[in-house]
This record gives sequence, structure tokens and C-alpha cells, in this order.
Amino acid sequence: MDRAAVRPQVGRLCGSAALFLGIELCAPGSDTVAGRITAPGDDMGDTDNFTSLRSSRLTAGLTDEQVERLAGISLCRRLEDNEKLFQEGETDDTLCVITSGRLAVTRNVGGGGEVTLHVLQAGDLAGEMGFVGGRPHSASLRAMGRPTVCTFTRAEFEALVDSDPWLVYRVMKNIVQVGHDILHRMNAQFVEMSNYITHQHGRY
Repeated sequence: MDRAAVRPQVGRLCGSAALFLGIELCAPGSDTVAGRITAPGDDMGDTDNFTSLRSSRLTAGLTDEQVERLAGISLCRRLEDNEKLFQEGETDDTLCVITSGRLAVTRNVGGGGEVTLHVLQAGDLAGEMGFVGGRPHSASLRAMGRPTVCTFTRAEFEALVDSDPWLVYRVMKNIVQVGHDILHRMNAQFVEMSNYITHQHGRY
């Protein structure tokens, strides 16, 4: 059965570190087919879900067979440049794996403006807290260029517990590790910016 026919709007999600978000990955008119990254204007060729996920930090420690199982519940696609995936405040249970390119983490600052808090890159995850605990997303995610992402829902992932609990354990461990690394980068950037402001303008 064509997964696109079953879930034409699949792919809501995301966020990251302390700013785990929510994103809408399937834009109106996109063509998502199980096992492929496809969308209008895509030139992904033979790139499939397995190839995208195998090189991801999410699948570190998994066998090829286990990655195949994870690929079987995943939907992947290439985003349009500047595509706004989701606005802060929404809740969902989808995990996003960024397999190439970059996405900006942004927040609304009022008056129609927004500020970029962080830039996620290939290997990062988004939507961890919504995926694990169903928390609302505190920021938005916007494509920079044309990144590729793979997504799957909590319900789909939990269905693997009985058949392969070790896969589930490894993936959850990797989610924690990647989230920790992202938070570490964000904290380092905050310290760097604070030091720059203090150096330029003094403490007060």
C-alpha cells in the first residue's frame, strides 16, 4: 500500500535541545512515497530512506537490518528553500532526522518579526520532546536552502518494541546523545555572544 495515500499530511514535528519544535513536513502538493525522498522538483535520484538513515547519528550502533526496519516506518523528503515547517506552540509526536542541509530555529519577537536562535545541521534531530513527551514546541523551524529530512511518529516507533526492543533502546539512547550535543552547542554560542557583547559595550 502507498503510505502517501494513507498519511498524505504525515510529518508534523520538531524542535531541538531546550527548544524542541514542531514541524509540518509535507507541504500541500508534495509527493511523498515510502522508501523515497520525493517532492515537486526533486532530483534525489535513487536516494532512499535506508541510505539517508544509515548515515544518521540516530542509527549509530544499529545493524543494517535494524536500519531497514526503521526506514520502513519513515517518510523522507527534500524541503523547499525558506519553507516554514511549523510555528511555535503546536504539539505533535513526530521525530525529525535532518539528513542533509540546514534548518533555522526561530522564535517570534512580536510585530511580525522573528529571531534565529540556532541553526540545525545534518545529523541533528528535531522534535525530541514532542516525540517523547508530547510537549508543545517553543520555536519554529525554517529550511535554509533545500535540506532533506526523514520523519516517523511515536506510535509507529513504539510498534517496534515487541519485535526489536534493542533497536528501540539504541535509538532512544542516540536521541539523548544528539540532543545533549545540540544543547552543548547552543550553550557555547550563548556564552560566545555574551562575551562579545560584554567586550563591546561593557557589563552594563
